[in-house]
Amino acid sequence: MIISSEKQMLKVANKLGSGLVNNLNQNFIIYLKGELGSGKTTFSKGLIKGMGYQELITSPTFSIIERIETIEFYILHIDLYRIERPEEIIELELHEEPNNAKPTVMIIEWPERSHDLILPADIVISFDMTNEINERSIELLSQTNKLGNKIDFR
Repeated sequence: MIISSEKQMLKVANKLGSGLVNNLNQNFIIYLKGELGSGKTTFSKGLIKGMGYQELITSPTFSIIERIETIEFYILHIDLYRIERPEEIIELELHEEPNNAKPTVMIIEWPERSHDLILPADIVISFDMTNEINERSIELLSQTNKLGNKIDFR
């Protein structure tokens, strides 16, 4: 799918977030892959807003994990860009299934920096830059059947 603006990126992500709210009753993991500046954090913000969180969303670049609670979910917005050692993944408990009272959605930017220690993804979303300045190409690949065919994010 070609995304031609930040506004369109937020709209697509918001639609996916709304679909998660209506169709998910268990933990769910989303990997966001792509080079620096390809739209991962913008997509995350739209996704989180679509899941019902209407307050300010900050990037977890420096905190590594931003913990958010909505009516239906806990959301862990995770940025692994600064992770250097496998021990950091273990210290952050990203290798363990969350055990919360509500389902937890983990949105993981830069999963390739996890030293293969994080939980496997239910969905992998890849972001690529195109030759146009504000244009991105995104591809969603379902890795599990937790959602079935219930969500169309286009």
